[in-house]
Amino acid sequence: MYPRIYNFIQPKYFSQDIVFFEDGFGFKHKGKIQFVETHWRNKDGSCYHIYTIREYGFNHLQKIDEDYIFKIMNIEQFNEKYKDFLEEGYYGLEFGDEEFIFWLDKQFLEFIKVPGFKYSQIKSKFGMGRFYCEGITPEKIKEVEEKITLFCKK
Repeated sequence: MYPRIYNFIQPKYFSQDIVFFEDGFGFKHKGKIQFVETHWRNKDGSCYHIYTIREYGFNHLQKIDEDYIFKIMNIEQFNEKYKDFLEEGYYGLEFGDEEFIFWLDKQFLEFIKVPGFKYSQIKSKFGMGRFYCEGITPEKIKEVEEKITLFCKK
């Protein structure tokens, strides 16, 4: 019998991190990670992580898979995360609160899969949202711009 080889992957998030997460119904929540559990797959020895999160305003704990958790980012962290897709000489995201950046991050996770995707500016101009990019459909650009406009009217 041969010894089993396990491949450990560092968790993306850690205890006390404040994150957004989605429940099974697609609703987003904000909470603090309480515990991180590492589980091993018997078939290939790889691991995955389950996070126990306490949602703000509630006392109960929820176990959430890593795929449904998003780190709360500020503008600088967002631009740093997507710097490989930011056109040289541009500043990228100009504004946003936690909720808007959370939404935009989920969009970008899809955008970066598109070959040739690049962005240069995400901003408000004369009260209207502007999203300057290459590689995605005009419909997606319009969706982002409408969300920016709504954010600015808050």
